[in-house]
Amino acid sequence: DEDAIRDLIGDVLGVRGYRVLKAAEGVEALALARAAGVSIDLLITDVVMPRLSGIELAKQLRSLEPGVRTILMSGYAQQGSFSATPLGDDVEIIEKPFAPSALLTAVRRLLDRPVPAGEPPRVS
Repeated sequence: DEDAIRDLIGDVLGVRGYRVLKAAEGVEALALARAAGVSIDLLITDVVMPRLSGIELAKQLRSLEPGVRTILMSGYAQQGSFSATPLGDDVEIIEKPFAPSALLTAVRRLLDRPVPAGEPPRVS
């Protein structure tokens, strides 16, 4: 939900060849996902956001995109605080502030994980 962080993440991922859709908050992100017309492989979201928390956004996005993986960012909590999210294993937690290299490592780690049985294959 912070413009500077959202722009930095978009730039870091865009330079590496990832297609990035950016939204200022969760409700906007869901609308963008519905209108995008493409499969979404990864959600990067802050945990604390106005109107819709990052965890709730991830849950709702998974109803649209069952195989979407999630990176939760937080500047307020230690990583262990969110280790038991209701989102399952396809979640990475990254604490702000973070280096671009840490973000890229988390992205690759998630996207490179094997697809669970019964989940459609993801193209990354």
